[in-house]
Amino acid sequence: MPDRQIPRVHLKLICRRGRGAFAGEIPVAQRDKPARIRHQPGFDLRQQAPTTDFVIWGPRLPEKLQVADYKLGLSPCPRSQLQSPLSLRVSTLIMIELARREGAFGTIRILEQTADKARIYMIGDTAQTMVNRDGVSLSGYVHAIELLVRGAETLLMIGGGGGGLATMLARAGTSVTVVDVDPEAEDLARRYFWLDPNVRWVTADAIRFVETERQQFDAVVVDACDGFGIVKPFDDPETLAWLLDRTCPAGPLVVNLARNDDLPTHGKRRARQLAGRGLSATLYSAREGDEGNEVLHVRRTGRTRTLVVADLDQRPPNAQIFLTSLQAFTPRLAKPGFNRQV
Repeated sequence: MPDRQIPRVHLKLICRRGRGAFAGEIPVAQRDKPARIRHQPGFDLRQQAPTTDFVIWGPRLPEKLQVADYKLGLSPCPRSQLQSPLSLRVSTLIMIELARREGAFGTIRILEQTADKARIYMIGDTAQTMVNRDGVSLSGYVHAIELLVRGAETLLMIGGGGGGLATMLARAGTSVTVVDVDPEAEDLARRYFWLDPNVRWVTADAIRFVETERQQFDAVVVDACDGFGIVKPFDDPETLAWLLDRTCPAGPLVVNLARNDDLPTHGKRRARQLAGRGLSATLYSAREGDEGNEVLHVRRTGRTRTLVVADLDQRPPNAQIFLTSLQAFTPRLAKPGFNRQV
């Protein structure tokens, strides 16, 4: 493995007809080793999007970039021939690993980009949280959730990660309680992600916490995902309906449906399942940008097609793209007395 502070030239082939395609990282200091290519998942901080990496070890770029994306049908081609509809972007990244720990779901790494101090909370190869040096999330879906729960005086958040959303809400005056089962999460969030000191953090199993917690909340957020999407049991509509009734029967439940490694979120199916149980549900999906996350807004009663974009010019570029390209899907509610299974 290269030294943790070796400069890397980050190459990314962008297909203008679709989402991001490829990235290659070249540790320029490794000049005494022959060039070789290996594939690994990665995360492009500048693009704020998951990428597929071809890591090239050696003193210089090979004459051909070996790329193979079966969906886009790309094949190896000389660098000189990379032209429309493909373009080549080159930027210099210096990534520093600030911390590494073994957590409940795998190895946790905290990474920082030296150019702008943006930080990522990684579990394995999956980015859980990405914030700028002010502690504001750089992920568009986080800003969508913040808009949907804006105005809530009390909020329960299941799954904390680096605490980007919790910090944004606490700074706006919301009393936030985070429940995360990973015993490493709170210390990492406070130590490396500028977690707001007013956030109440509970290290516990979320289901057990809800079963014993007497307080009810104005809103609940479920942001509990791994490399395959939302974790059990929160992928079950019955669990989500129970959670809503138990913790905030008068308020909204907002769920992050993460999509990793091109796996579907089944967002529309989940929305239909909840509507089949008499709940109002709207799924928000972005038509543009590189984020695959979808946001599910659920209520026992009342409208859920309510997202209004505000303060757009104050949000990160990736969040602006995500918010301005959102489309809403609201399935029809089941008729009274009819429980439709989808």
